[in-house]
Formats: sequence, C-alpha cells, structure tokens
Amino acid sequence: MNDTVKGGQSGSVREETRPAGFREWAMRIGAVGNFGVQCVNMALASTRGSFSTMTTTKQVGTGMVYASSGLGAVHSPIVIYKERQLTKEDTFRTALNGIREQQNRLAEQNDVLSAEIDDLQSEVDRMKDIELALRNLAEVQGSQLDELMNLIEENKEIN
Repeated sequence: MNDTVKGGQSGSVREETRPAGFREWAMRIGAVGNFGVQCVNMALASTRGSFSTMTTTKQVGTGMVYASSGLGAVHSPIVIYKERQLTKEDTFRTALNGIREQQNRLAEQNDVLSAEIDDLQSEVDRMKDIELALRNLAEVQGSQLDELMNLIEENKEIN
C-alpha cells in the first residue's frame, strides 16, 4: 500500500491509499467503454442529415438520442470517481475489526485498573485500622496528660 501526503504538505496527516483492484479496473473499463459508445452514438445520430429537414418524430428521436448519450457520457467519469472513492474507504469489516481490537485493548486496561482498585482498597482498609489504633492511642495519651496535669497541680499545692 502506498502512503501519500494528504494536502501535499510534509508533516500533514498521512492518508493510506489502496491500489485499484480487479473490480475497480472492470468498472473503469466499462465506464470508458460506455463513454466511447455514447460518443459514437452521438456521431451516428449527427449523420442522419440536417435537423431542420427531419420530420417532428425524427427530431424528437434524434433529440432523445443526444440527451441520453450526453447523460451517459457525463455519468461515465462520475462512476469512475465514485468507485475510486469507495475503494479507498475502509470496508465495514475492517472498521468492525478495528473496533473489536480497541474493545479488547480497553477490556485489558479495565482488568488492570480493577486489580489496582482492589489493591488500593486493601490499603485503605489497612490505613483505617492504623487510624483507629492511632485514635485510641491519642485518647489514652490525652487522658494520661490530664492525669499528669492534675498531679502537677497537686504537687504545686503541696509544695
């Protein structure tokens, strides 16, 4: 597959192009053949003689040939262009496979994050136990401090 620079500038987003496949080549050949047939049809219609000398029925018929041939000739390049656009686009299957790959990556990341959350939850539980022990220690020390302050007051009164 060829890489071409989109927009013709270096440093731009790269667009991946696909070479034309058999189906696209068949469409191109058919469209070019159709264009040629329409041109030949118009050339043959113009050899019928002067348009003003024809009967009304023949004028209408010749006008219809010109109109249908002109439309066919105009549509041939459009068909080639649109087919090329379709060939360059990702197929539905390719897009679906890309979505599945991304879903698998996200599922793996989700598993990793879930394991990390479980680990953090056990740490939080351990920290809660430590916090409770520290609160109990602070309460015991606070009551001991009160007792010490009372003893100091008593000592001052005695002395």
